[in-house]
Amino acid sequence: MRVTNSMIMNNSKSDINTTKLDVNSTSHQMQTQKKISRPSEDPVIAIRSLRYATSLNHIDQYLNKNIEDADSWLDLTETALTNMYKSLETMHTLADQGANGTNTSSDLSTILTSLESLQESIYSEGNADYAGRSIFTSYRTNCKLTFQGDEMDTIYNITEPLNYTDMAEARYYNGTVTIPQTKSEVAGIEAHKADYNTDDEIFNRIRLSYKNENNGKASLELNSLTVKYTETTKSGIDPTTDPNNGERNITVTPYKNKELWEKGPSGTGTKKEINPGEAVFIEETGEIILADDLAEEITSGHAQILTNYTKKGFSDGELRPEYYFDCTINPSDPAGPETVFYEKFQKEVDSDGNSVLDINGNKVIKRDNLGGSIPIEYDINFIVANNQTLTVNAEASEVFNQAIGRDIDDMIEAVKWALDCNDKVTKIETMMGEAQYADEASQENLKVLLDAAKKEQTYSRDNLKKLYESEITKTDGYLKDVNLAITEVGNKGEALELTRTRVSSQMETIEELKSNNENEDLSSIMLNYSAAYVAYQAALTAASKIGEQSLLNYI
Repeated sequence: MRVTNSMIMNNSKSDINTTKLDVNSTSHQMQTQKKISRPSEDPVIAIRSLRYATSLNHIDQYLNKNIEDADSWLDLTETALTNMYKSLETMHTLADQGANGTNTSSDLSTILTSLESLQESIYSEGNADYAGRSIFTSYRTNCKLTFQGDEMDTIYNITEPLNYTDMAEARYYNGTVTIPQTKSEVAGIEAHKADYNTDDEIFNRIRLSYKNENNGKASLELNSLTVKYTETTKSGIDPTTDPNNGERNITVTPYKNKELWEKGPSGTGTKKEINPGEAVFIEETGEIILADDLAEEITSGHAQILTNYTKKGFSDGELRPEYYFDCTINPSDPAGPETVFYEKFQKEVDSDGNSVLDINGNKVIKRDNLGGSIPIEYDINFIVANNQTLTVNAEASEVFNQAIGRDIDDMIEAVKWALDCNDKVTKIETMMGEAQYADEASQENLKVLLDAAKKEQTYSRDNLKKLYESEITKTDGYLKDVNLAITEVGNKGEALELTRTRVSSQMETIEELKSNNENEDLSSIMLNYSAAYVAYQAALTAASKIGEQSLLNYI
């Protein structure tokens, strides 16, 4: 084959261009320190870069967003629970002070002021939020735990499940003293001596989570009281053979307050009484008082107790029922909004007695041995790593026990009664020293009244001491629950920190792999550039030499 000068020159130009491209490529690498500038240069490197970039985006989402959000949520939860714990410690201290039988009226007034302050704030921590999202209200993060103002027209129908362990002894008193205001009323004491025969009775009661202040705007109506025995009762009711499966609807007599209960259905009674096998409902205090034989049946039969009641009117700071019970809102108000249903409990017990069926028919492991309903848990989960989630929320029903507020109500009522009894004794003693009551008849009548007042005072002090002693034990239980919740939050925080460390390490590893895949060492690039530049210069020199020769040089 004949090679011409033209062919040599064309090949030289091509070689020069090739070496020039190498110089340009290595020069660009020197500026960017990247192995490739476009995918076509090395598809394998390009594909790996995309995979590493996608992994880093995911890890960045976990590390700098999800984990940070979860950590903030847990921090706020722990702070709220710690504050709740401090409030319960205050409640425990007040219970300890109240159990001291030597408290003066000044001491009791101090306790009362502290309790009333605590009553207003005890559930306030349950309204804590993170970035506008309530942290104790499960998936209803746009709602607060308590009512944020008086809602006197709001109606809830509430189904509250209880059991025999929720029944407790309570003392009720008859024949309390009323201070006469005039001399004629003092003279009438003789005819009403029997009315001042103060005595106490012990009944078993079940306390609903709500009461009614009887302010004329709100109401509380007990619709039904049903007991279901799970064991054979002392009277021989066997739930396995009973035609009603051990279930009984209890007759309940309602009263607006304890005073009307004392007067009875006739309005002339002087003693609080209950018909055998029945119960009494006190609307003002939200108490169901049981006859002795019924209470014994409930205890011996390990009964489940289902109450259904309608409450109209809620005050600022009261707990919203939907976080604790199955309920409907505005169930009987045609002019109000559409009825809303809330479900908190699973009810269907499986035949083996060890599991229940959820709303989708799936078996769920039971958490107690009482049978019947168990709470439904609504978890808020954060994805904190690949295929790893963390439940960050604590539900209000687990830590903000609705019984705490009712216990404070009882403590306030007891200390008010004790203060009132002290005032009665002081007023009667003062009246006995006044000139208008100096006559013998008035003195005798006031002496009768003073004896009755002192007897009532003794009862009130005894009631205060016993109640506050029991509250010490109850508060210990509340403190234990909240402390357990704080521990669980702490454990979640520690698990989150371990995940953060692992994800941070994973990010560093992938960043290193991504760098090794994409980046070129600068010294290597400089060597490659020098070699490419030398080759380019050599190509130019060679081409110039070739251009100097022709066929004429050999003729």
